[in-house]
Amino acid sequence: MPSALLVGSGPDNMYSGDELDLTVLNIASAFKARQWETIFVNNNPFSYSLDAQEYIDYPEIRPLTVGNLVALIHQYQPDLIVPTIGGRWIFDLMESLSETGIFEEVNTKLAGVNWSAVQQTNNPSKLERTLKQIDVPMKNVQVVDNYQDAYLMAEQYGFPLIVRSLSPREHSFRHIVHDDQSFQETFAEALKASRIRRVSIQQSLQGLKEIETVVVRDQSGTLMQIATVENMDPIGIHAGDSFAVTPAQTLLDREIQTIRKLAFKITRRLRIVGVNHLQFAVDRAHNRIYVTKVSPYFDRISSFVELATGYPLCEVVGLLYTGERLREINLGEHYVPLTALTEPLMDATAVRIPVFPNSQLPTADWRLGTQKRSIGSAIGIGRSLVEAVLKALTYQETDMGNQRLAMVQQLTDDQLDQLLIHPQNNRFYTLVEALRRGYTSDELAELTQIDPYYFNQFKLIVRLEHQLKTQELTADLFRQAKYWGLPDVTIARLSQKNLDEISQFRSQAQINRTFKEIDPAAGEFEQHSRTFYATFEMENESVAGGAPRALVIGPGPRGLGNGTADDYVTAKMLKTLKEAGYEVIVINDNPSSVTLSSKIADKVYLEPRTSELVNEVAYLEQPEVVFVPQLAHEIIDHLKQLDLNFTLLPIRMIDRPVRILLSQPTYEAQVLFDGQVTYHLGVNQELPTADGSEYLGIDKIYPSDLTADQHLKLNQLCDQEMGRNHRPGVYQLIFTKDHDQFQLIKVQPIPAADIAMLAKALKLDIVGLATKLSLGKFEEAEFDQWQPSNDTRSLHYQDVFPFKSLHLHGQQPSKLTSMGAKIEYLK
Repeated sequence: MPSALLVGSGPDNMYSGDELDLTVLNIASAFKARQWETIFVNNNPFSYSLDAQEYIDYPEIRPLTVGNLVALIHQYQPDLIVPTIGGRWIFDLMESLSETGIFEEVNTKLAGVNWSAVQQTNNPSKLERTLKQIDVPMKNVQVVDNYQDAYLMAEQYGFPLIVRSLSPREHSFRHIVHDDQSFQETFAEALKASRIRRVSIQQSLQGLKEIETVVVRDQSGTLMQIATVENMDPIGIHAGDSFAVTPAQTLLDREIQTIRKLAFKITRRLRIVGVNHLQFAVDRAHNRIYVTKVSPYFDRISSFVELATGYPLCEVVGLLYTGERLREINLGEHYVPLTALTEPLMDATAVRIPVFPNSQLPTADWRLGTQKRSIGSAIGIGRSLVEAVLKALTYQETDMGNQRLAMVQQLTDDQLDQLLIHPQNNRFYTLVEALRRGYTSDELAELTQIDPYYFNQFKLIVRLEHQLKTQELTADLFRQAKYWGLPDVTIARLSQKNLDEISQFRSQAQINRTFKEIDPAAGEFEQHSRTFYATFEMENESVAGGAPRALVIGPGPRGLGNGTADDYVTAKMLKTLKEAGYEVIVINDNPSSVTLSSKIADKVYLEPRTSELVNEVAYLEQPEVVFVPQLAHEIIDHLKQLDLNFTLLPIRMIDRPVRILLSQPTYEAQVLFDGQVTYHLGVNQELPTADGSEYLGIDKIYPSDLTADQHLKLNQLCDQEMGRNHRPGVYQLIFTKDHDQFQLIKVQPIPAADIAMLAKALKLDIVGLATKLSLGKFEEAEFDQWQPSNDTRSLHYQDVFPFKSLHLHGQQPSKLTSMGAKIEYLK
C-alpha cells in the first residue's frame, strides 16, 4: 500500500492558523479514498487532524525539525512527502532536509513540487532569472549578504525598497524602507534574522493594485484557474490585512486574461502539480503587470477561494498528488462528472476581511504596512460587494457602525486625513466617515491608492444610513436596506424603531430572507456543495433534511486567548453528533475554520453569528439539538424565546480564558462528572516562569510529578468538590501545593486549550464524552473501556504569543494574549 507523509504547519502564528489544518484533513481524506496510508507530523495541540483516526493512520506529535523528519522517513519509508500544507517555512525545512542526503538514501519524493520549484520559491533571485527566461515581468530583486552590495540597489532604483530576510529564524521579516538610514538599520536586522545570512532587496511597487490568483495543474499539464482575488488596498499594505474580494471587481478583461496567461506560464515552467497561488501588481500608468510572488502551497487564500467558489480544491489536489489527472477525478454523488476539470463560475461576491487583536493588545502599533498585523479573518458572501462587506464586518458588532463609526465621527478633519494617508487597522470606518464628510471618490482614491470603484460602492451605505434617519420607513426602503446587507438592529436604530416593530414590518411587507447554495457551476448543473449564504431574493435553495438535526454555532474568527482551540473543540463535537445520527449543521463566518470541512459538517451556512441569522436558520432547519458557545449570551437568550422544541447543549468548554497568576506550585486536575460519579482524567503540572516566581498557566506538563499518595489525596479532594451541587460536565480544578497540603483555588469548565492538550496526552475523546453526557447518551462502560496510554513520556505544552511579530517589548504573557501553542514529548 502506498504511503504519504504529510508535514504540518507547527504552532499557530501570525501567518497561519486553522486553514492549514482544514487543508490537511481534506487532503488526507483524498489519500484515504484511494487506499493510501497517511502519516501526519505536527506539534500543534489544537490540530483536529492529529486526532482524525479515520483519515490519519499514524499521527506523530513532534517538533518540525530536520532530525525528526529524517527519523520519520527512515521509520515509515513514505512514497510521498507532502510539503505544501504547512505554509511557506516548510519549503525552507525541505531544503535543509535535502542537505542530509535522505532523499538519496530513501526512495521518496515531494508531492506537488520538484526541488527546483522549492529552491526558486526560497530564493527570489533564482526565481527572477527563471521567469525572465520565459518573458514574465518581475520587479527587480537582488539577494545579497553584505550592505555594500545591497546599497547598489538603492543607487540603481532609488527608494522605496523592500528588505526581506531569507529563511528567517522565527517569523517573516519584510520592511519597506524610504531613506539611507532606515535602509542600513533594516538591512542589519534582516541579516541577523536570516538563518542563511542572506537578504533579498526588492524594487518596491508600493501603491499599485494587488491581484491574487489560484491555479491548479495536473501531471499531464492540464491547467485551470480556480479564482482571481482582488485586494482592496494597494501594494504596500500586507495582503492579509486588506479586504480580499472575489471575483475581482475592477480588472479589465485584457488584464484578467494577461494574469491568467502569466499564472499558467509560470506554473507550467515550474512543473507544479497541484495548487499554485500567485500575486501580481497591476501598473496601469505604464500598462504593465508584474509578478510579485509565487506560492506553490496552500495558505489563507486557498481556503477562502474554496469556500467562495464551492470548488473542492483540497480534495482535488489530494487526488492529483496520488497520480490522478483532472479529467479522471470523480468527486462522488454531490458533483457532476468532470467538475474537477471545470473552472468555477461565481454568481455571488465573497469578501474576506482581516481581524485584529487591538482590544487585547492596545499598545501595539496598528499602522498598516508590509508587516502583517491581523491574526484571523471573517468572510461575507452576498449578491453584491456591499452586502458581502457588511456581512463580514458583523463579526465586530451586530449593529453595524453603532460603535466604530461613532468613534471616527470624533476625529478632526486633520486627524481623518492622517488616517487616510497613513492607514491603521479597521480602516473601513475611516473611509466611510470620509464619504460622510463629503470627500469625493477621486479625492479618496488619490489619498489612499484605493480604486474609486470601492468608494462609489460604499456611498450606498452612507446614502442608506441618511435615508433611514431622515425618511419614513417604507417597504421599498426596508427592502433596499436588507438587500444591501444592513442588519435589523441597525435599521431599527437608524429609523428610531424597536426590533419588535421591525419584525412586524418585515412580516407585513413579506420581505423574507432566502438561502442560496454555493455552486462551482453557478447553478448550471445539479450539484451540491452543501454550503449556503443568505440574501433577499425569491427562491430558497436550502431545505431541511429528514434526519434529526443538530445546529452548531461556530466560534467565529480567530482571536487571542483560545485561538483555534475553540475550533478543535467544536469540530470534535460535530464528529460526535454525526456519529450519534444527527445531520450536523454549522453557522460560522471564519473562512479558515476546520469546522467547515465537509468531512465534519453535513451542511454549512457562511453567515455572521448573530441572533437574527441564527433565528432564521433555526426556523428553517427545526433542529432537535442546538449548541451555542457560552460567549454568545445574546444568541442563547433569543433562541430560548423561539417557538421551537430543541435541546440546548450545555457544553461550556468554549469560553473566555481566565488569567490566573499564582506564586506556589500549581496543579490542574481534570475530571468528568456525570452528576453522581467523578471520573478522573488526569493532572497537569504548571511550570513556573523563568525566574521561578509565578505560575501563569501557559507552560505545563502531563503527567504531574505527584507521588501516588499525593495523587490519591488530590482525587479525593476533587470527589468532595464535585459532590457540592455541580452540574454534569467536564471540569478543571486548580490547586496550589505547599509541601503535602493542597488548596483549591478555582473550579471551572476545562478550557478549550487544555482539552486539546489532554485529549492528545490521554488518547481520549474528552469532547465526545462531554457531548454524549449532554445528550444523555453517556455510558459508564465507555469510560471503563478506555485504557490509559502506556507511554511513559511527559507531554510538554507551551503557549505561543504574537509579541515578536507585532514588535511588542516587555509585554506580560498571559492566557488572554496567547496566539497558539506547541507540544512536545519529553524523554
